[in-house]
Amino acid sequence: MQLIPAYLPSLHYMATLMREADSQFSLVLHYQKQTYRNRCKIYGANGVLNLSIPIHHTQTNGHQKDGDVAIKWEENWQTQHWKSITSAYRSSPYFEFYEDEFKSAFFEKPISLMEYNLGLLKLLTTWLSIEMPKKYTKSYEALTEEEMQLINAKKKTEVAFPPYTQVFANKYGFLSNMSCIDLIFNLGPESKIYLNQWLANPTPLS
Repeated sequence: MQLIPAYLPSLHYMATLMREADSQFSLVLHYQKQTYRNRCKIYGANGVLNLSIPIHHTQTNGHQKDGDVAIKWEENWQTQHWKSITSAYRSSPYFEFYEDEFKSAFFEKPISLMEYNLGLLKLLTTWLSIEMPKKYTKSYEALTEEEMQLINAKKKTEVAFPPYTQVFANKYGFLSNMSCIDLIFNLGPESKIYLNQWLANPTPLS
């Protein structure tokens, strides 16, 4: 499985990473807009909240390799995202348990989007006791439909996850396949059990 390092990726992404032990990260594909490379979805007080990391666009952005994409650090997006995340999850059962470690990784400032995402993924895989892929693709290989589905922000996901406790579920009901931090802050150590149970019986959308 070839994976693009994503920003605080979805449950489907993390479950796939658990399932595919021999996954490899790709650094050589061309960056594409409207993907989860630089965005994620969290469950806020008004429902789904989309967070997006601003990047530097070049004249040849369509041919820019993933590993070369630079974050636009002159914008104060980290503080804005952090406020949104804390507002969404401050009252969740496990946010305070993970907060200090998460904040430290979240406010790192590497030049590239790839390096930033990999830093957060290293922390998330540690929390979920998932082995972080150690291999990287060295040559261009187009993503399969399944691989593209994991990072395509334009296409509706084709999988659903069973309900678990969410902070604002009493207002908007259960929202499936949010960023994995939604699961972790709400279920804590039981998050891996939840993903393993889903992997044993994946639920398609009806």
